[in-house]
Amino acid sequence: MNRFLFFLLLVFSVTTTYAQVQFGLKTGLHFNNVDPVVDIAGEPAEYATNLKPQLGLWFSVPLSQRFSLQPELLWTQKDWNTEGARDMGIRFDYFSLPIAGAYSFGNWRVTLGPELTFLMDQRFLTVVGDFEESPIIKENTFGVAVNLGVQYHLNRWVFGLRANRDLTDFVNFDITDVNGEPQGKIKYYHQGLTLWAGYQLVQR
Repeated sequence: MNRFLFFLLLVFSVTTTYAQVQFGLKTGLHFNNVDPVVDIAGEPAEYATNLKPQLGLWFSVPLSQRFSLQPELLWTQKDWNTEGARDMGIRFDYFSLPIAGAYSFGNWRVTLGPELTFLMDQRFLTVVGDFEESPIIKENTFGVAVNLGVQYHLNRWVFGLRANRDLTDFVNFDITDVNGEPQGKIKYYHQGLTLWAGYQLVQR
């Protein structure tokens, strides 16, 4: 946790030392599902795509006429459930730090970069609401993802579309046969698409 706070302070210090730093709020809808990677033959279950909220802050630090650095601070909610049981599964609350490089042309920007994720909370999702934590998921853990997006800037408003994919799994299982002999492993990764809008508050 101390490393996470240090990284957070580093992002703030970098963004405030440059001239013409832009700063704003953003909110979005995150279409997310789970990608299982299995290293043995067989078809995994079909996992549902869920629509969850995303809130946060964005910064834009100019590096040249066309290139800029765009760090963000985000809270994102994600679900893990199957197509046949959408009311049940596991719900996640993530805090993340995407740091993207942005290329501008006209009012458009293309962004690409890594994202450091921190799992703050997880719990079972049931038909009657949230329940106790899942014992198979470790909280207060870090992960790494990658983002690719496009943005359109209109005065103080920003509208964007972003694809996201985990590079580190959030849980994995060993697969065994009926005799308990190891047969392989299955790993689970979050992936999604976010449609968002932001409003610029400050330009230094």
